[in-house]
Amino acid sequence: MSKARPLHDAIANTKLKLYRRLYDYEANPALVQSFDFHKLQHLVLLKFDGKLGDTEVISGFLTTLKQQCPHLMLSVVCSAVTAELYERYLPCDQVLCSPKKPNKHTLNKIIAQLKAQGPCDAVLTTEWFCRLRELYTLKKLHPSLHAGLDGKLKSLNFNLARRNPHAHVTAFFADLLKAGSLNPALPPYVRFYTEDERLRMKACLEDKTQVIGLCPYGAAHARSLSDEAIVQICAQTEEILPQAHLLLLGLPDKLKALLQRTHLDTHERVLLPEQPLRLTKLCALTSCLSALISVDTANLHLGCAAQLPVLGIFPDDRRDDPKVLWGLAYNEAKPQVTYYEPGLPIESLSMEPLLQAVKEFLRELTGELASQPEAN
Repeated sequence: MSKARPLHDAIANTKLKLYRRLYDYEANPALVQSFDFHKLQHLVLLKFDGKLGDTEVISGFLTTLKQQCPHLMLSVVCSAVTAELYERYLPCDQVLCSPKKPNKHTLNKIIAQLKAQGPCDAVLTTEWFCRLRELYTLKKLHPSLHAGLDGKLKSLNFNLARRNPHAHVTAFFADLLKAGSLNPALPPYVRFYTEDERLRMKACLEDKTQVIGLCPYGAAHARSLSDEAIVQICAQTEEILPQAHLLLLGLPDKLKALLQRTHLDTHERVLLPEQPLRLTKLCALTSCLSALISVDTANLHLGCAAQLPVLGIFPDDRRDDPKVLWGLAYNEAKPQVTYYEPGLPIESLSMEPLLQAVKEFLRELTGELASQPEAN
């Protein structure tokens, strides 16, 4: 750990405490007792820092909510990167883009646009620690209902995490539907691509009928497989599935550097996407895979949406237990494997047990591919 990290964390915590003191407010807990989605007029989802995986896991909730309450105005504040997904594939009435760290001028502009659609009587946040952007927006909107995860906020009168301990994140949203007098059954994840987009991405793979996706790097730098593990997984794939190609997914520059370091660029059956992919193209490409191995939960959620056999590699060194909170869900494909080692982050996983898990996954996959040679 960098020597500067503890100081950085201390400064960040001090700022959070100050922001809470300035902008947090006391919510009325009694309002939760009469909470009914049918009586709400305007729900705002704050996803300033929302990424692809966040959008996928909340897709079923938004779809179900709008189907059962078509009158409800649904507004989303999100990044420009994910805005296309909310606009094209999810039933949102208003999608407002925001930078990750908006200034007050930008926040005031967003808040004015939200208020222009009518009073915001409910806000949903999904950050474990709400920052200035969420706190300031909540203060200005002052909703009757604030559902979210940050238990340190006085404004939070519907604590999703406390109500659903040790549960998958989608259980939070199902609970919110049920509490609001709606049917809590969630549909499968929404597929963020059209059939034309899927066919174009399939054409890019040419005549390759068996393509295994490998995402070796997560959003956090520490959540990465070692070069040795990546090389060994490639070797195992070539040995167990001699007809298969391995498609590496992730940031192009990082993957190109990996290929040069490890000399995997000399392997004909190790592939990279031809160019950086927009989110919809990544979703469409994922649907064309035969199976997926990933340390990144966003890619795993896409694999589940596409009903792919998946091997998810998770850390087990965090309080929120990612293998449960962000684990595999809404997927009927086989095999599905969740791999972790108790108490260890991904970069510290033991090589031999990890490779054994990959080997068993690939061997089980052999039978699935044999029975469905033209899958996807």
